[in-house]
Order: sequence, then structure tokens, then C-alpha cells
Amino acid sequence: MTGAMTTAQDFARDCLRWAERCRDKSQREALLGLARLWIKTALETERSIGLIDEFENTVSNARRALSDARAWTEPKPSQLTKQRRKEAGAWLRKLREQRGLSQRELARAVAAEVYTLISQLEHGRGFITQDRYHLWADALGIELPEFARTLTSYYSAKT
Repeated sequence: MTGAMTTAQDFARDCLRWAERCRDKSQREALLGLARLWIKTALETERSIGLIDEFENTVSNARRALSDARAWTEPKPSQLTKQRRKEAGAWLRKLREQRGLSQRELARAVAAEVYTLISQLEHGRGFITQDRYHLWADALGIELPEFARTLTSYYSAKT
């Protein structure tokens, strides 16, 4: 029971005790009315506190459900995705080495801002966007449709 509830109930009890001691009928009736009012206030407070607790529980449950829903809908790289990207990286490395290109040379040929991008891709971190496939296919000496088909097969594996 909360402090507010105890205080209201205590005050109502005090009013009843005072009413018992009171000799004046009108004062006694006033004290009994006051006791009823405080009892009613205590009951309404108790009901309100119960509703607040119920509301807080509902909000807490809704937050938990939302968090669970996010966990199901937010994509996380699966082990298969990581493995497929590593395989794509190995394929890209093989093509680069067959052409006799260093990572820096390939980075220049595909207009990469930093040459370390090549290393990252060859180790399965990140992916090449489709709007750059033609640069990569030209630099690696492979036909664009074959490059796109092969790379897409790595990137779009069911994960």
C-alpha cells in the first residue's frame, strides 16, 4: 500500500474516532461525512494506482514485444552471408592476380577512393554496388554479364 493510501485511510479512521467522541450531532455527522469522503478518496486512489500499474505493465510488455519484433526484422549478417562474401573476395582476388594487377593498380582502375578497399573486398568485408560492376569487369578483363552474374550469385545467396 502506498503512502497516499495509508494517509487517506488513517485520516478516515481518525475522523471516525472523533465522531464517536463528539457529543454534538451536527459535528458528528460532518465528521462521518468527512470519513466517508476520505474512504472514497482512498479507494479511488487505490484504483488509480492499480490502473497506473496496469498501464506501466502494458507499456513494458509493448516495449518488449517491439524489441522482439525488431530482432526478427533487422537483418544481421549470417554466417552464410559472411562465407559467401569471402568466396566472392577470393574470386575477385583470383581475377586480379590473373590480370597481374596489384591491389593499388586495381583500385586506380575501378576509381576506388582508397586502395585498401580492394583488400577489404578480397577478405569478404563489404560488397561492390551494381552501379560499379562495369568498371570492375573492364579492369578485371571479364565480360560484364558474366561478372554481374557471378558476383550477384555470391551476394544474393539465400542468407
